[in-house]
Amino acid sequence: MQKLFLILLIICTAAMAGTTGRIAGTVTGSDGSPAIGASIIIPGTSTGAMTDINGEYMMHNLTPGEYTIEARMVGTSSQRAEGVIVISDMTTRLDFVLEEGTAGATVIQVSEQRRMIVFDETSTVHVIGRDEIETMSASSLQELTGIQPGALYSGGGLHMRGGRSGEVLYLIDGIPVMDPSTNLYAMNLPLSAISEITVMSGGFSAEYGNAQSGIVNIVTREGGTSYAGDIEGRMGALSIVGDERVNLTDYTQWEDQIYRGDATIGGLSLGGPEPITNYLLPAIGIDVPGESSLFFSSEWQRSGHDHLDSRGFWDNNLIDLWTGNLKLSSRINGTRIMVSGFYSNTRRGWRDWLWSRINEPNIDDGDTLHYATEEAFALPTRLNENWSINTAITQTLSDNMFLELKYGYYRTIEKYRIRDLDEGYIGDGYTLEDWLDLDLDIPYPDPDGFYRSGQHSWIRHDSDSRVHTSRADLTWQATPHHQLKGGIESRSFVTSVSDIYYSYDPDDILLTVIEPAEPVMTGIYIQDRIEYLAGLIVNAGLRMDRFDPNFEGAESKTHFSPRLGISHPITERDIIRASYGHYYQIPNLTLMYWGSAVSQSGDLDPLEGNPDLDPEETVSYEIGLKHQFDDFTLIDLTGFYKHITGLVTTEFNETTGEYWQFVNGEGIGTIRGAELTFTRRLDRFWGINLNYTYSIAKGPRSSPLEVYQYGVGQLLPNDDIYLDWDQRHMANASLNLQIPRGEGPRIGSYHFLEGTRAGITWNYGSGIPYDNASHGTHPFFRNQKRYPARMTTNLTLSREFWIGDMTLSAYTTIYNLFNRRNIDRIYNVSWYDADQDGDGEPDHNPTGPLGNPAAWSPARHFLFGLRINW
Repeated sequence: MQKLFLILLIICTAAMAGTTGRIAGTVTGSDGSPAIGASIIIPGTSTGAMTDINGEYMMHNLTPGEYTIEARMVGTSSQRAEGVIVISDMTTRLDFVLEEGTAGATVIQVSEQRRMIVFDETSTVHVIGRDEIETMSASSLQELTGIQPGALYSGGGLHMRGGRSGEVLYLIDGIPVMDPSTNLYAMNLPLSAISEITVMSGGFSAEYGNAQSGIVNIVTREGGTSYAGDIEGRMGALSIVGDERVNLTDYTQWEDQIYRGDATIGGLSLGGPEPITNYLLPAIGIDVPGESSLFFSSEWQRSGHDHLDSRGFWDNNLIDLWTGNLKLSSRINGTRIMVSGFYSNTRRGWRDWLWSRINEPNIDDGDTLHYATEEAFALPTRLNENWSINTAITQTLSDNMFLELKYGYYRTIEKYRIRDLDEGYIGDGYTLEDWLDLDLDIPYPDPDGFYRSGQHSWIRHDSDSRVHTSRADLTWQATPHHQLKGGIESRSFVTSVSDIYYSYDPDDILLTVIEPAEPVMTGIYIQDRIEYLAGLIVNAGLRMDRFDPNFEGAESKTHFSPRLGISHPITERDIIRASYGHYYQIPNLTLMYWGSAVSQSGDLDPLEGNPDLDPEETVSYEIGLKHQFDDFTLIDLTGFYKHITGLVTTEFNETTGEYWQFVNGEGIGTIRGAELTFTRRLDRFWGINLNYTYSIAKGPRSSPLEVYQYGVGQLLPNDDIYLDWDQRHMANASLNLQIPRGEGPRIGSYHFLEGTRAGITWNYGSGIPYDNASHGTHPFFRNQKRYPARMTTNLTLSREFWIGDMTLSAYTTIYNLFNRRNIDRIYNVSWYDADQDGDGEPDHNPTGPLGNPAAWSPARHFLFGLRINW
């Protein structure tokens, strides 16, 4: 009866994204017999376990990081293992042999405990640990995830294995942190706050829902038993290096800003025992049981205020950023409590090119030549504010069972504002009716899309999304070979969005809003992780998701997602794995609840959302093979195939003939490819990581708006095309060289190169598609041609100095080391493909008739930094 109750509890309780790992193994005597009742502990804490009659033990619910583990038993020596690495969602194997009839302790250094082959992996997982975050030249989460196999940042979002942006689920400590109006990651979490990043690009298990292409699972750092922290400062002149400057002497109001250093970035982190319960209360005679710690980190950035960037001159290019997080953790006997908060505030310019001050800096109204000095007031300023509060309680119910409850509140606010001459914002205090009745007697964009003066076409944007997430998770090691996990999660949304667009016709104002709605999404799953003695791992699960649009006329949707993953060792150094799964995702709320209204002339075509949209579905298959050459070297080969249906597109409502609407398209998307990874983990002096991805991404539409943008009468076929982000070849490489402390050449006893590091990252991508002519001329010739290939090399040089318990690091990062001119965007396809110089070949100039430098990626630029750790 008790077991039946526990099984029912698993089905009705909940599912959590993994934020903890496990340590498991056996303890034997010197004769190989099981050590029954041995204690396995983490010294200095109350966390531990005891071995069973088979000498086996398991410690659950451990935060990712490095541990010291000790095994003890009466009548034997104790044994301590140092440097044991725990990874979220994974089991670290650690065995002990205790000598009988001896005293004292044996200390062993566990090198490379984070094994090159993790035998319980049934999906494609790439783990970025704290040590890699600190040694790589990446300055953001996007840079770290963007160099993983199959990952591509394009159009403002992450495409994983050929999927659309918005198909990747981002989690911070197990709680989703995505803007539901776009399904995009909107946080600015400082890298100093991150303990581990796990990127799953295929085969993820049933506990993960509402994601089609991948998972980015971020686990934040916790404080330790002693205080530690760091202070970091970076600055650099993100100016043109190797490019000719444009003479701005006619515009003296900008001269004092042109040559100023562009970027200033600072960071601070501090972690350790929580002072109130650890020191203050005991000092007055109040002892609080358990261990408590805190960790705080923050980052701030100021850049772009000098109107100079590495490929040209820009207006409204500023970035002002502040972000921070605080995490409190406590363990009391078998209970673990975590509370964390995140906040970020960002102000960004529109980053439009200063064409008006370089090429044609005037407007001739027939009598007067006007210099366009008010361009800053014509371009929107983007304001973003994000915060979240997460809580988690984990209760150990027995040696083989624990329950985890979580609640998260996430809010993201985004605004676009155009400044007026009084440093306020145009439209403050207007009602929606005021906007519809507004008659803007101002200039509007010229045919090239540039704004001579006055307002930008996107006059105003307001987006406010709030998400409440409640989860529970029960994990039960039912037998040594079966770990059952199951649960439920609930997410409720409140989203409001409004946009004001100024048309090319000065009599038109287009107003769009998201209709009021509070949808709810619920997911339930159960899975069994089966581990056999021969090493076979089977991860089988079933997930049910239900989405209630809470909108009149729209029905609730329920879908079942089977998932299966298998991992089997061929030898001690070889493993084969395979997975199959169905993955459903709700379209972003903008597509579902979008509404529009048009003022005055009514020449613009309204576009309506569709609350009755079905989820999009991906059926994914993959097979992989890993071979470990030695303790540090691994090669991994994976093949994958994805079949995608229900992708959202637009359709003109022929019944009323009055508006367009979002619908689930009939076309099918297919993605297939292979990934090859070679890893030589950083040892004493060097380490290297190479990955290559070959993929083909095809489908009828690249975006939900593609048909709408072609317009009425320009019907697009459902034939497969290469999608906008289809990149046939992607390759990434990172090489790290170091001379550890006390190593290298020396003068006398001084090792003058100790602490020196060099890191090189290299990225290559073949060209993505583009239309070979304008839509109006050849509406069906989509994505027939390709951009040139891209290649970028970054170099980081650093040196560490040790002063007592402190470490001082000085470093510089050179971005685009070889100053390669990669094309970011072709501004005019006809101009790009034209033969302007008469040599019989296209000039392939992407900047268009006005020479817009935004066509090029940034030139070579530098950042210099200092960091103090203690």
